[in-house]
Amino acid sequence: MTTKNVSDADRNQVDDLEMVRRKRNKRRKNRKLRIIFIIIVAAVVALITFFTIFNMTYGSYKTEQSWSRESDTNTKFVPYNNGYIRYGSSGAAFVSGTGVQQWNVSYSMQNPAISQKDNNLVIGDVGGNTVVMLNENGEVGRINTEYNILKVEAAGSGIAGVVMQSDADNYINMYGGDSSLIYSIRTNITGDGYPVDIAISNDSAKLIVAYAKTNESTVVSNLVFYNFSGDAGNKDTRVVGGYNDFDGKLVGHVAFLSNDTAIAVSENSLRYYTVGTTPSAGEKIALDSKIKNVFYSSGNVGIVSETGNEENPYNIKIFNSNGGKLSDVNYETNYDTYNFDGNTVLMYGGSNFAIMNLSGKFITKQTIDGTVTAFISTGRRGKYYLVDDRFISQIKLA
Repeated sequence: MTTKNVSDADRNQVDDLEMVRRKRNKRRKNRKLRIIFIIIVAAVVALITFFTIFNMTYGSYKTEQSWSRESDTNTKFVPYNNGYIRYGSSGAAFVSGTGVQQWNVSYSMQNPAISQKDNNLVIGDVGGNTVVMLNENGEVGRINTEYNILKVEAAGSGIAGVVMQSDADNYINMYGGDSSLIYSIRTNITGDGYPVDIAISNDSAKLIVAYAKTNESTVVSNLVFYNFSGDAGNKDTRVVGGYNDFDGKLVGHVAFLSNDTAIAVSENSLRYYTVGTTPSAGEKIALDSKIKNVFYSSGNVGIVSETGNEENPYNIKIFNSNGGKLSDVNYETNYDTYNFDGNTVLMYGGSNFAIMNLSGKFITKQTIDGTVTAFISTGRRGKYYLVDDRFISQIKLA
């Protein structure tokens, strides 16, 4: 009897333990299901929020702050680091997205032109001899060039490229952040052609120059690739490749989208190139209408052209860094300036400004009393700088 009672107790204990184990496993399973459910709900909410924000449209805006431009009506504005750079003939200043001036640099230029790459800026006096190099902390270098400046180009590593013209030749000089000359390329119109545009890679080791020259009555564009790293290319010229298959059309724009991906835009095509030690041609996209504007970021390229259609005389196409088309939209308003801002395009001109997302949907279209000088993101959702001929305003879309 005693043995039987012990066995019954053991069986009861086993049953109790099994019940505890099942309850514990059930709790674990329920906990996992709750976690999975929470993750799914959070993902759905995030997707709904993203698509709501992405597709949200705004019919108006309200002015939150405003400052009189007073005597600076001849200055220009460009987006910079969630704020803007204000520059003119006597100097430049950086104003943050909250409206606070971070620095002010003085210089004297007759015809200042600006180039930006990441946080690096170069301002040069076209037709003059002064170049100022800047970053988020202010001035980092200043150069007095030997010859007249044609164009300046900023690089991501703080390097400045300067195209200059003497009586007989052109020069493309690269300067370090300490204003020291890194290298110089001497060209001439008879042999190489006129340097229409240049592009510098992020690491400053690669250079693309679009040359143009006339051959009898035909314009010939030559795209020349230089590499200044290691032992690449000819040690005298550093030329590692070139292309001239542009069917007599002028190449007006070249740019690096990344350290190894570049584009060239001619009058009728957008070309992609992979640029390693040597270049190789990639995607070629035909453009069948007159190009009005070209703009780009590290991930996308925008092409604005004229359609010839009275109702919607303008077209914008957005391509990604591989040449894939993201949008193709006709529209009615003439804008002069276009800039990528994350997943949107900001555009302005005349008395109009607008925002379009990358899928081609216009988020807002606005008209003001006056002339829009600049329309720039503050880095805060729905808030922008709107500059007209009288005021600098911080606005919020509504």
